[in-house]
Amino acid sequence: MSAPRESGSPTGHSRRGGARSTAEGPQKKRIGATLCKTNCTKENLSFFLSPSVARWPQVMEVLSWQFSSVTKRGLHGDQLNMLEEKLLGPNPTDDCIPWTKFCKENLNDKTFPFWLWIEGILELIKKHLLCLWNDGCIMGFISKERERMLLKDKEPGTFLLRFSESSKEGAITFTWVERSQNEPVFHSVEPYTKKELSAVTFPDIIRNYKVMAAENIPENPLKFLYPDTPKDVAFGRYYSRPTDVSEPMDLDGPKATGYIKTELISVSEVHPSRLTTADSLLPMSPDEYAHLERLVPEGLMDSYSN
Repeated sequence: MSAPRESGSPTGHSRRGGARSTAEGPQKKRIGATLCKTNCTKENLSFFLSPSVARWPQVMEVLSWQFSSVTKRGLHGDQLNMLEEKLLGPNPTDDCIPWTKFCKENLNDKTFPFWLWIEGILELIKKHLLCLWNDGCIMGFISKERERMLLKDKEPGTFLLRFSESSKEGAITFTWVERSQNEPVFHSVEPYTKKELSAVTFPDIIRNYKVMAAENIPENPLKFLYPDTPKDVAFGRYYSRPTDVSEPMDLDGPKATGYIKTELISVSEVHPSRLTTADSLLPMSPDEYAHLERLVPEGLMDSYSN
């Protein structure tokens, strides 16, 4: 229950000052609590709890330390370069970062500040992506321009994982490269949030992801995790394992429910022009076909093959 508000104030200046203190107080306490729970050093904590100006090298150290404390992996140079650009712009003339820019001012055209964005990503990693982050599978912090530069000369189907820049709650997406008329073409999927990742694990999303076009069998375009690791080598250990289940109407089987087991997969519809290259029309491997046959309702596969 909040304290009753005083009916008067000596001056307008005092009233404005009180409002500012009220707005900043809870935010500082929440950030401080977040850092204290991960044993933040006194020097790093002081930056968050007292309105001040810090230089980028200090902020960079605090950010990397925060990730290494919550996970087993800090931030490397390319990731920190992207975050520096988010805070200071592409061509900064000064590396000073005030408290308000870090924790209060909205990011560019976004409706949330830098720290809330970072906080949402940390929470997403802790709950849904910890093993992938610790293994180095997630590039995470990378601009779209840098992403395309890395992928443009890679084999078709090469993809990387990055965090969404437009989600306050934290979200992750993947982008892959293909080739059309010998030119790179890039595709990014709509970011996955905690809601989607609570229903299906991210490795299973990557394993089962399909693109669909009219009159074409669904295919998984994701082949190699950047730079050149086969997808199943990078994520295979994290795939969900199939379990033995009884026939749907086998009343003698354990825990018979009468329901057919289902599996959630992500499917994107693409324009037929994407499928004009010879490579895209090649048949699936026997393993891919067998996996798809388990996911597609009975009779639908026959309609594709006839």
